[in-house]
Amino acid sequence: FGQFLQAENLPASLENVKKILGDGESSADVLGFFLFRIFATMCGICGSVSLEGSLFMKEPEYTNFKVGLDVLQYLMEESAQEVYDRFLKKRAEKLGFTFEPENTESRARVRLGCLARFQDASKGKEVSEAFNKLSPAERSLLSDFLTADGLNQKGFLLYGSPQLMANAAANTSIGLLHAMKMLLRVYQLADQEFKNSEQQVITIYVQPLADYAKSCKDVEVFDFTQFDIKRASGHKADSQGSVRLSPWQLENSPERLDNYALEGENLSVEVIMKTLREPLFHKRIAAVFPELAYMSGADTDEVVRTVYCRTVCA
Repeated sequence: FGQFLQAENLPASLENVKKILGDGESSADVLGFFLFRIFATMCGICGSVSLEGSLFMKEPEYTNFKVGLDVLQYLMEESAQEVYDRFLKKRAEKLGFTFEPENTESRARVRLGCLARFQDASKGKEVSEAFNKLSPAERSLLSDFLTADGLNQKGFLLYGSPQLMANAAANTSIGLLHAMKMLLRVYQLADQEFKNSEQQVITIYVQPLADYAKSCKDVEVFDFTQFDIKRASGHKADSQGSVRLSPWQLENSPERLDNYALEGENLSVEVIMKTLREPLFHKRIAAVFPELAYMSGADTDEVVRTVYCRTVCA
């Protein structure tokens, strides 16, 4: 339900709920109990901090919860897509958008506002401004991915995308525009990786990028971020994947670059003077040349490990 309130999931997710509830006379009661349980759970999110009331379920959170609660009442009599559209229309009103169900950019704009966890028109304006700064091709591609429902066409559920959008929006060095571009990159890589999958809904876990959107202080470095999509193992390999950051990343910090140079000089002196034992050498060279991490790791093959050893020896 939390995913639904942030428009993180897809209409296909609501279809699954419909199937679980079934068409019996008790379906409405089951749905009501299900929603009550979720409400109680959300109220207790900050229970470890204080038991004096609910620190989480304040007016803004309840208002958003009520929107989701109201539209889900129609789940037993309308299609999953219709209920999803009801929710997007309600959220569009709060964000100051005009919702046009048949317009992919209109739908995408509302979803982006929900993903960023925005609740009012002033924040909605920020979403529109960032979205409009994308190139026409970028807007078109991102809109197509954001409107894929997982029912009539393959859809990607980017698990953790609200955190990515919210962290980027709160980070003055990054911002919404670059978060949107990052979402598009994830969608495109996922689409390529799972192009032969017959699954209608593919879940991609993007938490590493969400964390990076919070900590990164250089927008050029953020835009350059290298990553791939690693499939899950076993029977989930065809429907789940995770973002895996590459150790090969751009470094722009003058302070860190100067430190690498200084450490390199010191290491060279100690090697020439033969005052460095091999275990410490391996530790030091990894710090001086972080690029070596690109050739190390448990999942590297024998050829790469051989090249790594030759590089270190050289």
